[in-house]
Formats: sequence, structure tokens, C-alpha cells
Amino acid sequence: VRVARPDQTGRFLIKGLPPGSYVAVALDYLEPGEETNPEFLERMKALGSTLGLAEGEKKPLTLKISTQ
Repeated sequence: VRVARPDQTGRFLIKGLPPGSYVAVALDYLEPGEETNPEFLERMKALGSTLGLAEGEKKPLTLKISTQ
């Protein structure tokens, strides 16, 4: 689980992800500790966008903010 905040242009960057499959979700608010709650993470899977990354690959992703 990685958490990032957008810059002034609404863009975010997450570095250092190993190759694999991921689910990305943009939220307007995240309660402290929620990112480690298994029930919360299961709900986010249904809302998120999936993507796969190969070694050293960079991918742009456009997300809409979910209110959960």
C-alpha cells in the first residue's frame, strides 16, 4: 500500500514500485490507519483502476476521486 498526495496541478508520483499488478484509487479523504484495514482495502478493489507494471516501467494513470 502506498499513499501519495497530488501536487498543485493534481498530479501525483509514486516511485519504487516493484513489477506487478496494482489497484489505484483516488480518495478525497483517508482516515489514519485505514490503508491497513483489510475490509477497507477489499472495498477499494471494487472502486479502483487496475494496472500492471514491468521492471522499470512508468505509466500515466487518470483517476477520478471516489467518495467511497
